[in-house]
Amino acid sequence: MKVTAYDNALAELILDRMAEGESVAAICATPGYPERKIVRRWLATVPEFYAKFMQARDLQAESLQDQMIDIEARVLSGDLEAKQAKAALDSLQFRIQRLCPKRWGNKVEVARAPGELRRLSDEELERVITSAASGADLESPSPRASRTH
Repeated sequence: MKVTAYDNALAELILDRMAEGESVAAICATPGYPERKIVRRWLATVPEFYAKFMQARDLQAESLQDQMIDIEARVLSGDLEAKQAKAALDSLQFRIQRLCPKRWGNKVEVARAPGELRRLSDEELERVITSAASGADLESPSPRASRTH
């Protein structure tokens, strides 16, 4: 049976599975669950589902972080090769950054007064960019940059 109409009980099951770290694609591949395009339609048309979905995304990212901690423990105990762990950790980190880019992405912010960057020479601007990319915190009159998570 194809699920098309919004079903609150089924939506809650989807959200619970997401919060445990499972992908929407894997969840929607389960018999009796809606296709991904239906879930996307629910997101667009059911505001309550959208809000809960975004919360589940945060929990999903935290669940994936827990998986990263488990992988680290396996490496430290000698149960997993570092090279294999790196591949898994890189993949999990990428997924976390995609799930919650504002919280976990590699965003760099440069703290400057409005219009101040326009007054910098090419060399000063290059220094701002370089220091921001490295996470350095320079004192005025040089730029101050900070890295956020």
